[in-house]
Amino acid sequence: NHNSSKTDIQPNNSEYLFSDGIVYGIYSGETVADFKNKTSAENVYKADGTIAKSGKLKTGFTAVIDSKTYVIAVCGDVTGEGNVNSKDVTLLQKHLCDNVELDGAYLKAADFNLDGEADNRDLVLISRQKN
Repeated sequence: NHNSSKTDIQPNNSEYLFSDGIVYGIYSGETVADFKNKTSAENVYKADGTIAKSGKLKTGFTAVIDSKTYVIAVCGDVTGEGNVNSKDVTLLQKHLCDNVELDGAYLKAADFNLDGEADNRDLVLISRQKN
């Protein structure tokens, strides 16, 4: 249940964001079918390069849209496991303490409120999401 305030943004789910070869603004629980319905992606690929025919999207998956390859970043899925849980919170905490370097789609996934920064606000939001 999301209420809209400046720190907790739930963008229109049909409008994914594209930047630097990453597609983001995707929320945990969205499926491969959801993604293909909302984009012109022909296929979605798992991190190992095999085609993801069904199931939940995970950070680190890729999709080819209009002949350009994008890496998928699922908000809060910092580990790339496809769900948001305490492991994601722990990994972001380590990143914020400079013990782990997050980059690319994993850093985008850590930016839960989509303000361009992976910071303590995102840590709080992700910790509220976990199942």
